Amino acid sequence: MTKRVLITGGAHRLGSQLCETFAQAGWEVWCHYHRSAEAAEALCARVRAAGGLINSVQANLHDEAQRRRMMADIVARLALSLMRRNRLMSRGLGVNWTSTCLLRFLCPA
Repeated sequence: MTKRVLITGGAHRLGSQLCETFAQAGWEVWCHYHRSAEAAEALCARVRAAGGLINSVQANLHDEAQRRRMMADIVARLALSLMRRNRLMSRGLGVNWTSTCLLRFLCPA
């Protein structure tokens, strides 16, 4: 099974280092960005040139509709449901949505 990771704020600083490190370790990386499309695409180009698997995805994480769209985009691109066991989805997104989503994404049951 392919290991996947979503790095929020992945276009700059620590986020970009995490994206590169996970990609070098063989993970499929999803680099989230809000306003840094150019930096995210440059990072993706570098990682791909080095043989890594990386995708970028845009969203303002403070906006529930954009969070939902981002995850729907990821799910559609993966062609599987990452949220199948996430109870928060049935109750709407709460304060801990991001961390719960990341845990489900990193450690699917």
